[in-house]
Amino acid sequence: MSLSSQELQFNISGLGVSIINPRVFRSDLPNEEVTERISYLGTPVFSNLEIPSGQYVNNEGEVVNYDGIRIDTVLFEVSIEKNIVRTPINGRDGTVKQYISLGDYSISCQGIIIGESDASNSGFDVSRTDVVPEAEIRKLNEIFKIPSEIEIFSEFLDFFDISTVVIQGGNFAQREGFRDSIYFNLGMLSDAPVELK
Repeated sequence: MSLSSQELQFNISGLGVSIINPRVFRSDLPNEEVTERISYLGTPVFSNLEIPSGQYVNNEGEVVNYDGIRIDTVLFEVSIEKNIVRTPINGRDGTVKQYISLGDYSISCQGIIIGESDASNSGFDVSRTDVVPEAEIRKLNEIFKIPSEIEIFSEFLDFFDISTVVIQGGNFAQREGFRDSIYFNLGMLSDAPVELK
């Protein structure tokens, strides 16, 4: 299934925010592989984001607890680069490349936050546009501010063995004509625990 760039685009700077097309959550997988969860859009969930509750130590040395969140209407883009040192040699065209290591995975997560009170059992209720999902926005905003690595769960990120990330930044955007759904974009880097010996 091919999607146009407009369907996947999430342009905050120009406020030309386009809705994430519900078709991206559909799949032609055999029935035994299809997840049983249904999104607020009434479509099967194949890409989710779950950040469990936890705690961290802030700059003042205080322990801060934060609530977890689960969002079933997300799209991921994952990229990786190798760490390569390029050395120019006098009298030779090009450079000598020395492979050092694999870099971090760069992860872009975009999605929609929809309040629990605005979802019906039969799917997304487009007639409910008056209640802002304030609790979910506040939870995700607090997670944005965490100054350390966090644990993360996603069926898609599992393909890349990513379970710990550092959040680089994020943003929120309103959807024109709707108060009950808020767009968000989250930038992350994969992180691997380091054991000091």
